[in-house]
Amino acid sequence: MTSSATRFPVTILSTDTTALREISWTLSSFGYEVVASSDWSDLAAWRRNATASLLLIDARDGKECREVLCSPRTTHFIYRIAFYGTESSTNPDQLLDLGADDLVRFPVNIGELLSRLKSGARRLEFEERFNRASSLDPQTGIATRSGFVRQLERQLRTKNDAQDGALVVMGIDALSRLHMQKGYFAVREATTMLAQCLNEKLSDEDLCGIVQEGEFAVLLQGCTVSEGIELAQDISKQVNHKYSASHGENSSLSISGVVLNWPAGDTAEDAVTRGTTALSQVRGYGGNLILDANDVEQEFSTWKQKFPPYHEVYAQHVMEALPLVLPKDGLGSGENQSLGIYSFASNQTLPPCVPVVDEKGQLLGALESDSFRQSGSDVFHTIDEHLVPVSDTVKVDMRLDEIISSMAMAQKDYLVVVENEKPVGYITYDNLAALTVDPIDEQSGLDPAEAGLNSLVVALS
Repeated sequence: MTSSATRFPVTILSTDTTALREISWTLSSFGYEVVASSDWSDLAAWRRNATASLLLIDARDGKECREVLCSPRTTHFIYRIAFYGTESSTNPDQLLDLGADDLVRFPVNIGELLSRLKSGARRLEFEERFNRASSLDPQTGIATRSGFVRQLERQLRTKNDAQDGALVVMGIDALSRLHMQKGYFAVREATTMLAQCLNEKLSDEDLCGIVQEGEFAVLLQGCTVSEGIELAQDISKQVNHKYSASHGENSSLSISGVVLNWPAGDTAEDAVTRGTTALSQVRGYGGNLILDANDVEQEFSTWKQKFPPYHEVYAQHVMEALPLVLPKDGLGSGENQSLGIYSFASNQTLPPCVPVVDEKGQLLGALESDSFRQSGSDVFHTIDEHLVPVSDTVKVDMRLDEIISSMAMAQKDYLVVVENEKPVGYITYDNLAALTVDPIDEQSGLDPAEAGLNSLVVALS
């Protein structure tokens, strides 16, 4: 099957390799994404799963199965289906008491298993929808972003003369790097530490919410911006101290934050969005800073007016160099063969065009990639038949904003870059969108052992 039966992956745990093989192959044939494992250890890869999933557990493995069923539920809901044998000493009701969500008798009837999986997928979908609509984060018990915004809106409606305060938005720096290096539970531990330190510092009147993973928003009642900065700095130091104490002196956790006045004339949603935006800008300073949001916004605005990024980016910075340029009179057969190595022998992606020049090297027109695809290397012998005029050219010193305007009005999906009327490169929409070095496509080209020097040719975007 080409389509997936459910977007939730299935993990199967059993020491019975025959059962693993047969069930995993069967479910895969029905379109399920299946991971089979006989590793019950705490270091097993399946334990690091950070998404909602379906877990099939072989209860015939006894102790290991009971430990998994008794383990605490994670934030991402996992639907647990236990296999039990008629000859097993484990009572099916005991498996349900231990934490199994459903049971399937062994040997497995595939029709029954598919029905149970469908029920489990519906339950997971309900859990996800419920969590999205919930006002509380299931991991910390703190208000979600939507719940926090509703609390702010309620305060604005019910307290027309509400005392001024400070809105603090702070979070863990480089959270994705922490997740990549140490896994989901390390992120959860760091987030919990920050939540605990916030709870210790806040009063009953203060409001707190999670605006996104690893980032919290706090409304400090009757507090000035400077007081809010001082409080946020204390929380940052406390989190760092706790993290170092549990992970060693050489470990640290960087916390950044911004503080803004409340209310400042913005709606609750706008204020939270303003805080999260300013927080992302603070991380551009290097992180581990607590700053006044107004100062950050003012500095960012000044930078944007004085130094627009495109003022120092020119065509020569975003163009791709031309792999070859053809003279109008064509080439000899030997030279044609050498040029053919570039694209045809190594099966590389063709550039959008190959410029054709006169005896002075000035641009006359171009051979487009479609001509190469249709005629192959024979196009070298019939240049006149395939030559198309090129009206869309830019100079190497043209600024990025002018290039974007030229691209919008161009008749082709590429621009030829010229220097003194001589073609030196080309620009496509991909160049403007990426503005980075494209990764080498390891799948393009022949096997290095067969291709020889052709394997060193870098695919062009």
